[in-house]
Amino acid sequence: MELLERFGWPDEDILDLGDISHSRGTESITMMRGRTPEQKEALIAQLSQAAAKHLDWPLEEVRVAIYEIGEYEWGIGGRSVAARRNDARSH
Repeated sequence: MELLERFGWPDEDILDLGDISHSRGTESITMMRGRTPEQKEALIAQLSQAAAKHLDWPLEEVRVAIYEIGEYEWGIGGRSVAARRNDARSH
């Protein structure tokens, strides 16, 4: 995903971009914990600008919510990210 590359985040750390509500100009993001406040600010700014442009909505009316979860709550291929990372470290 271009967004992950732009922020330099690992491929397995997938962001879940929620549906944008056309009536309210809101967007939600679910991602694993571990980002700095500066990274979150940059993400909010870029997503807000993209949503405003895509929806033809005033930037001041765009809302972004970030929901963070731990590596034990994020699964890929039937296993938690924590288990996958532990396996990678042991090999």
